[in-house]
Amino acid sequence: MSERLSTLRERCMSLPEVTEENPWGDIAWKTKGKMFAVTGESAEAVTVKATLEQQMVLVQLPHIRVAKYVGRYGWVTVDLADRDSLEIALDLIQESYRLVRGKK
Repeated sequence: MSERLSTLRERCMSLPEVTEENPWGDIAWKTKGKMFAVTGESAEAVTVKATLEQQMVLVQLPHIRVAKYVGRYGWVTVDLADRDSLEIALDLIQESYRLVRGKK
């Protein structure tokens, strides 16, 4: 397991009532049955929920882009190119969890 994947998993699983699943061959973390973060086995990027307003600001940052398929709902993908982008992703995971958890 890569260090990036280990770090992502550690952050996600440290949050209350989180499960890890493997839809589509990816690794997804959910709370109350709702996904808040997803990555591949190589953990080169992580996709997280954001509001549409947050998305407009986040995509101005290096290594962040509108997520495929779910971008129209505010989701963004963070390319984990370096330590700084990983730190941003870890903060966004926390925010994504908060957004998703508040929905149910």
